[in-house]
Amino acid sequence: MKTVSSIDGIVHRWPFLSQKLARDLVHKYGFPHEASDEKLVWFYNDPWARTTLYRDGVYHSFPKPHLDALEQTLDYLVPINKVRLVESYSASLRIDQGRRQLTVRCANEAMNFLIVNFAHEIALGLLTPDQARLRQREVIAALRLRWPEPLTESLQFTQPAAVYGAPESGESIGPKARVSGPFRKQ
Repeated sequence: MKTVSSIDGIVHRWPFLSQKLARDLVHKYGFPHEASDEKLVWFYNDPWARTTLYRDGVYHSFPKPHLDALEQTLDYLVPINKVRLVESYSASLRIDQGRRQLTVRCANEAMNFLIVNFAHEIALGLLTPDQARLRQREVIAALRLRWPEPLTESLQFTQPAAVYGAPESGESIGPKARVSGPFRKQ
């Protein structure tokens, strides 16, 4: 890994969209904690536990063909009885129950927020995966019309304070904590 004093020296040979995203992330979160020719990594850049921008994206076709280059991880415990439902919502999601983390990889942070917000609603039982995919298409259509959409701007739920130690039941939701019911920003 390299010491980061100039982002341009690292990303100058990256694809244009990855370069642009790198500059946007540096503007928002500051210089990354780790950098290599393949990726940039930020740790604990609120609300994310980790943000990784890859030089080369992974092809993904929903809702339209695009490259997923931005991976962001949230401390979040999905109830064990909801893991399959949440995972079935989007191929961009990965759940790590052992680390109590939910990772999303999409084209940009706005889409990552959107997917995580819908994953949370699925985990709460408020939406089915099919309903979430339909709502995702609607939100993307609204964005194309330049309508503001809070679901793409931030988490739409409050993360409870971290509680360490593995819970034994599948009743937990949220980052390393036992939670009962939806926690939405007011």
